[in-house]
Amino acid sequence: MKNFDHLLLPTLLMPSKPKTTRKEVPESKRAAIIAWRKVGKSYSQISLLEAVPYSTAVSIIRRAELHPHNPTQNKKRTGRPPKVTKRGARALCRIAEAESRANLFELSTPSKSGKYLCRQTTSKILATKGLFRRKSRKKPYLSPKHRKERLKWCRERKRWSIDQWRSVIWTDESTFEVGKDIRTIWVTRRVGEAEACKSKNCKPSFKSGRVSIGVWGAISGAKRGPLVLIAGGRLNQHRYRTEILQPHGLPFYQEIRDFQKEGEEVLWMEDGAPYHGTKANKAWRNEVNFPAMKWPAQSPDLNPIENIWAIIKRRISRRRHKIKTAEEMGQAVQREWELLTEKDIQKCVDSMQKRVRQCIKNEGGSTKY
Repeated sequence: MKNFDHLLLPTLLMPSKPKTTRKEVPESKRAAIIAWRKVGKSYSQISLLEAVPYSTAVSIIRRAELHPHNPTQNKKRTGRPPKVTKRGARALCRIAEAESRANLFELSTPSKSGKYLCRQTTSKILATKGLFRRKSRKKPYLSPKHRKERLKWCRERKRWSIDQWRSVIWTDESTFEVGKDIRTIWVTRRVGEAEACKSKNCKPSFKSGRVSIGVWGAISGAKRGPLVLIAGGRLNQHRYRTEILQPHGLPFYQEIRDFQKEGEEVLWMEDGAPYHGTKANKAWRNEVNFPAMKWPAQSPDLNPIENIWAIIKRRISRRRHKIKTAEEMGQAVQREWELLTEKDIQKCVDSMQKRVRQCIKNEGGSTKY
C-alpha cells in the first residue's frame, strides 16, 4: 500500500483559517453549563455533556462567577468601530441641513465628514439625527415681499376667534380639466426598471390641449354658497360684476349678513386678480354697500376654499373616464359641489387659526395646508 503522507504534509503545516463567525451560545445552554458546575461536574465533563468546546465552558462559568446577580448574562460585543467620528457625524448632519438639496452622493465625500462613505452609511448617520430624504413639496414661490405681506396679514388676525373666521365669505376661481387625475397612484409591482415601466404600473400624462372649464364658488362657516360655471373665455371686470357679483355674490353676502348677530361683521374675501379691484367694481360695491378685502398674494394656503376645490377634484378623478366633454365636466363639478357636507366646509374653515399660527411661526413662509 502506497504512503501518501508526503502529499498531506504541506497541508498539515499550513496555518488553519481563522474563524470569521462565532455562534453565540443560547441562554438556556449557558444556564445548563452553570448548573452542571454547581453539582460538581468538571469542565471536561460539561464540555461532553453540552457539546461545547472546553474553553467555552470555562469562559461561561468564570463570567457567571464575576456576575452572580445575572450569571447567564453574555459579554457585550463591541462590534465594528464606527467609520466616522462623532465630530465628523455632526459636521455631516450640519451640512446636510444647510444644503438640504444635496444628494447622498454629494454628502458622502470627505469634505463633509472627513471620510469617503457609501450612500447607505451616509443615510444611516443622517437617520440617527432625525434627517431623512423626502420628496420636496410643491408650494408657490414666496419672495421676501410675499413673506412680509403674509406675516403682517396673519399677525393682524392672530387673535381671531373661530366665530370671526366663520363670518368670512371665502371666494375663488378654479379650473377643472377633462380627464385629469390629481390623485397619487400606488401600484403593487416587482422590483426593477422593466416592471416599473410597464403600462399597468405607470400613471399616464398627456400633452396640453385638454378641454377645461372655469368655475367660481363661495363658502362661509359651514354654509355652501353659489357655484358659477364660467363659459366663453376668461373673466374681466365687466363679466365678474354682471355674471358673478350681481346675480350670485351680493345675494349670498346679504343672506350671511342677515343671519349674523347684530354688530358682527361679515367679510367678503377674494384674491388679488386685477379685475376684482377695478375702479368700476369698487364704485359699484360702495353703491350697494358690498365691501371686500383680499388675502396676500401667493397664498392659497390661507384660503380654505382651495381645500374644497381639492376635495372636489379628487372625487371627480375617481370617475374621470366617464367624463368626455366640458358639459359633462360642468355637471360633475355641480353635482360634487351640491354633495359637499357642512362638515367638509366647516373643517376647512375652522383650520384658519392653525394656518395663521403656522404662518407666523414660519416667518411668513409656506405652511402644510
